[in-house]
Amino acid sequence: IASGNVMDKWILSRVEETNKLVEENLAGYNTIRACEAIKIFIDDLSTWYVRRSRDRFSEEDAGAKAVLGYVLEKTAKIIAPLLPFVSEITALAFSV
Repeated sequence: IASGNVMDKWILSRVEETNKLVEENLAGYNTIRACEAIKIFIDDLSTWYVRRSRDRFSEEDAGAKAVLGYVLEKTAKIIAPLLPFVSEITALAFSV
């Protein structure tokens, strides 16, 4: 996705950086660091990008919505390998 907005460029860079970190950590079976990278990214996404771009979303800026859609889709793909572990832990916690 091409955008001239600095915030868009930043979040696109962050999602790719997070993807790389998660891939490297999962390749080394380090799920703790992979999860930490995702946690930090989600915080950046919600605290910085969405808050700072709120006006753009309310102004019906198609570019901002396209970037956010791309980032959310990419984030879902990044998180997907870890979801089975999360669901198992959640299921065990509620079965006790």
